[in-house]
Amino acid sequence: MTMPRLLNLINKLVIASVVIAILFNLTAAQKKTTVLGDTWTGVVVATDDPIREITIQYEEKGKPETFKAVLAEGYQVKMKDGSSHDLTVSEIPIGTRVRAFFKTTEQTRGGIKVKINRISRIDFLGRDEFSRLRESLNLEPSFVVTLEPSENLPAATPLKVYLAIAIPNLKDNFIDWVIKWNKENALKYGSLAIVSDLSQADIALVAYRGSEIMVVPLPLEVYDAGGNVHKAVLSHATACLVIKEDRGLKVLWRQVMVIATSEKSDSSKASIEKEIEKRMKARSKK
Repeated sequence: MTMPRLLNLINKLVIASVVIAILFNLTAAQKKTTVLGDTWTGVVVATDDPIREITIQYEEKGKPETFKAVLAEGYQVKMKDGSSHDLTVSEIPIGTRVRAFFKTTEQTRGGIKVKINRISRIDFLGRDEFSRLRESLNLEPSFVVTLEPSENLPAATPLKVYLAIAIPNLKDNFIDWVIKWNKENALKYGSLAIVSDLSQADIALVAYRGSEIMVVPLPLEVYDAGGNVHKAVLSHATACLVIKEDRGLKVLWRQVMVIATSEKSDSSKASIEKEIEKRMKARSKK
């Protein structure tokens, strides 16, 4: 690789690292400035068709905050049959969780300058931040989900694992890792067994594209081993480690991962295997 190309690669890697750092600083808070613009996340509490206004509310620690914005003219949504449809704001059910991307501009009304928030994109997020998780496991929307990061893995050996991983390379990598783990670590830390039915499992690993709390569709250029450049897009996926019980679903671990999808490959920086390894080894310290 020539020196100019090497320097160019280093610069791109630095930029990519900064972008990823920005993305991972995003949280589920109501208002955020992202690489795609300002966003507001919350529940739709009112709509006004004549002025195309949407009112979104977010509540934290019992204190509600309200955001009002106008939907851009001609905004379309895709229907289940693949067709597109101009969205009327009253079509959005009250109580729907959304993430609105907007820009604030100034307009003159009656000789007075006023600020207008104009929505350019809406993400419909489902009932709560665990909607996609429930769907991945074919659970009812009302199924209770709680975050329990301090919960330990069950002591069963083999530990039965159900996989609901919608990203092929992540699933294949994990299966290969399980085979290696059982050969090298089963006697000391316990073995793992992959099962095909959630009802048979001690734990479940879930991974799906997208996230309820982050957005990352960014263009990028990546280089292969020969120094050739390929166009890529940074997308994101969510991975979860969960335990299903009759009274609800416990989320032991959840991570949003950045994935670079290029013309040549689909790669990620997932740490699913590291998380399972850490928790398997922790069982022997009890």
